[in-house]
Amino acid sequence: MSDQNHLRGDAAPWEQLLDPWRPLPAVVIDRRLNVLAATDVAQSLSGAFQIGANMARFTFLSADSQPAHPSWREAASATAGLLRSFVDEHDGDRASQRILGELAAESRDFSEMWADPNTRMPTTGPIVFEGTPAGTVTCTYSVLGVSGQDDCAVLVFVPSDAAGREAVERLAASSSVSN
Repeated sequence: MSDQNHLRGDAAPWEQLLDPWRPLPAVVIDRRLNVLAATDVAQSLSGAFQIGANMARFTFLSADSQPAHPSWREAASATAGLLRSFVDEHDGDRASQRILGELAAESRDFSEMWADPNTRMPTTGPIVFEGTPAGTVTCTYSVLGVSGQDDCAVLVFVPSDAAGREAVERLAASSSVSN
């Protein structure tokens, strides 16, 4: 399925898939790391989680990604590993090859992480979101498969501590006010 088919398709099934996780940051991504659906909290947490955004491009090519942040490298490595896992599962199609070529040409960090054979996608791990409207938010993420859709995944972010839970609650409250 092409990027455009996923992105232009009816968003309702993807949104319904996220219903159980509405109070949490959660996103549905395709195999090229395009965001197909996201909870309001996820969209408030990071620009990478805007519907239609590409998480790999955001991570490696966006000025908003902030590679200077102490936890950026770990998150970037997980992003490269996630992309690698999808590319390994689905022989690289043209759209995937275009994204890989763009990232390799424009990001030395991506090229180094992609070349490292140890760059793999952990299915769960810690992640720190810095500079959010609610401050720094520490979460544990999980990558979940989507039944019947082997080229998609759900990423769910659970706050790791009381401060993270409070920050996510503030983000949820502010996103529900703005909707």
